[in-house]
Amino acid sequence: MTAVTAPPPARRRGLLRRREKPQGRPGIDRPRLLSDVRWGKRIGILVALAVGGVILSHIVRYQWAAVYYLITQTTETVNSAWHAFLSVDWQRHLARYGIEGLFTGASVLVIFYGIKKWPPKPAGWWTTHVKRYLLIPSDRLPDQSLWCLAVAPLWIVIYALPWGIAITLILTWTKTGDQPLTLDTSHISPLLRSDLELANWQQPLIGFITAFLGARRVVKGTAFHSQRLIIKQSLEGKVAHGRELLPPAWMRLFPYLRWRYQWSAARVTSGAMVLGTNRVWAHQAAQRRFHAAMFALGVLGLAYLTYMGWHILTYLDWSFTHPFRLG
Repeated sequence: MTAVTAPPPARRRGLLRRREKPQGRPGIDRPRLLSDVRWGKRIGILVALAVGGVILSHIVRYQWAAVYYLITQTTETVNSAWHAFLSVDWQRHLARYGIEGLFTGASVLVIFYGIKKWPPKPAGWWTTHVKRYLLIPSDRLPDQSLWCLAVAPLWIVIYALPWGIAITLILTWTKTGDQPLTLDTSHISPLLRSDLELANWQQPLIGFITAFLGARRVVKGTAFHSQRLIIKQSLEGKVAHGRELLPPAWMRLFPYLRWRYQWSAARVTSGAMVLGTNRVWAHQAAQRRFHAAMFALGVLGLAYLTYMGWHILTYLDWSFTHPFRLG
């Protein structure tokens, strides 16, 4: 007599179904998403992204500190004009620390872009007829150019501005706009001291919140087109030189970017995606060398701004003649 095996419990049946879930949804042409990954790997990816978000937010914070110093603190005349323009201390601090918090929040949104939603929603009238011509980055416009990324920081500030003004009015009304954050940082390493020596705690928090409330859609568009143009340029180069369409090794650090690259490469191979003649960058030898030189200069410039901003926030001082003097 054949033994009859009892069906597994309901909870175990659910676990088995989840393990057997195919990658992606049938009938939907999309890249791999975090929801397609098993829970153990998913948690590891989220932890890695959280670490990357902390690193990138610090880099952006230091760079904005350096840019702010170069714009407002280089000479006595410029410094006096800036103080005359915003004579109230906490409002001037809001312009300084609020934008810092704004770009910090934006960097976190960029890191976590593309967790579960694909494709983006279709473009409406406002996106098609206004955002396209004003170069406002939008993930609902599939073919925006590099120019939208060039002006993205400006649009991030503009979209966050109404929320910042509203919170500023509340702080003015409640007279709580300039409460100092008093912490003993003498025993903390200089590498971390700048994170805690804030003149005001409200201003960075205001900027961070406005990134999620006001500027989130612009930041999503910035992340979408940054990924798209990086992938498009890499695929153009490999197709032009007859190379295999494999993702670069450095994309292992960015799983969403690597999955989207693999999806785009598969579409190019199958003919579903045509790169066309509107290239991100032409691939003649002279232009490749110029592109490489400009890229290297850009990386060095951003590294210098990052160090400069860290030095300013840590030691509250900067000297162009002795940039590496600490203390």
